[in-house]
Amino acid sequence: YWDHTLKKGIVYDYAIIAVDDGKNESPIEKTIRASLLTKGLRSPVNNFKGVPDRTQQQIIITWEYPNEEKLRNFILYRKENNEPFKKYKYVEGKDRSFTDKLVKLDSKYSYLIKAEHLDGGQSPFTQELSIQY
Repeated sequence: YWDHTLKKGIVYDYAIIAVDDGKNESPIEKTIRASLLTKGLRSPVNNFKGVPDRTQQQIIITWEYPNEEKLRNFILYRKENNEPFKKYKYVEGKDRSFTDKLVKLDSKYSYLIKAEHLDGGQSPFTQELSIQY
């Protein structure tokens, strides 16, 4: 079956029902949830940089991304020293910087970021950005 009526941003549920010659229907055993695929990965985030500011006890992170893209937000991941990456902050789609004020001296911080679009599409992750604070 090919549904040609799909619209972006709507989630659809599908089920198969068997009907015999007597018009008896089988019960629904399982449904499948689907939505319209977008173009996949979007434009990458560029010029992902960070600068430690020890006088203000913060790390200033900046990046570039096309303004014409319809964004929900940027998702910033962080790890401290040898810990694994964790989702750290959601940054508004209109912003192109973030100031990390939760930093400690003699620690190494690494960051990744990706853009999340209104239709659910996402950019690829940036390369890892590491800063010794």
